[in-house]
Amino acid sequence: MPVSFHQIINNSSEFTFTYDSDSVTIVYYPGRVTDRVYASFSELSTMDAKTIDHSLVSLNESLAYLIKSWDVYEDASNSVMFPIDAKRFADLPVPFKLRCLLEVMTDMRPEGPTPQN
Repeated sequence: MPVSFHQIINNSSEFTFTYDSDSVTIVYYPGRVTDRVYASFSELSTMDAKTIDHSLVSLNESLAYLIKSWDVYEDASNSVMFPIDAKRFADLPVPFKLRCLLEVMTDMRPEGPTPQN
């Protein structure tokens, strides 16, 4: 049976990880992990003072493209989900965003190394 590009990129997967003793559940689109996402991930490991702005914008855009939903909230009562929006991701701590991306990549390759807190 044939498959469409739309079907491939909109298939979703879910995982949960621990961050600072709290659990975070992310539903993401594994079909959206493309060459471009790998390139932006690779770019993060080589960023310097000249490329940091571009690298972080790229990270935010990649996460917004990959994440379908999550249980990250803006408020202490956990009633308003933090929006999945590249511009708003600039307000999140970089270590948290990097961990989210690493967890996505690890979920796609479960035999790979396990990320640390």
